[in-house]
Amino acid sequence: MLKTTLIAAGVLALATGPTLAQPANGMTLTQFQTERADRMFLRLDTNKDGKITGEELKVRKGDKGDKRHDHPKRHMQAKRELARMDADKDRVITRAEASAALAERFKRRDVNNDGVLSQEELRAKGDKAKVGV
Repeated sequence: MLKTTLIAAGVLALATGPTLAQPANGMTLTQFQTERADRMFLRLDTNKDGKITGEELKVRKGDKGDKRHDHPKRHMQAKRELARMDADKDRVITRAEASAALAERFKRRDVNNDGVLSQEELRAKGDKAKVGV
């Protein structure tokens, strides 16, 4: 019985760990940048070189092998995303540039400027995710 209880407690701790790491009232800038940048790089950095290129933006994971990435509209969207996030204009998005862009997004979403995104601010639909974030 004790063994079963300990195993169940361990599974529960693992399952809820990331949620408990957030403040009760929301998510800090550091947490927002870390979580979103990691997710972005996992999805978009297909060659795992630590940089996201324009080509990687055009062909996103999750496109399920269809030809949407060949559409001219998709090319223009990828070009705008790259231009918006590529601060040094070297045609790649680094983790630092992604973090800077995410800090700007955090600032826009932090309506009350308290440095924490509340659950309401996190759920707000006004700032739709860009670049797979």
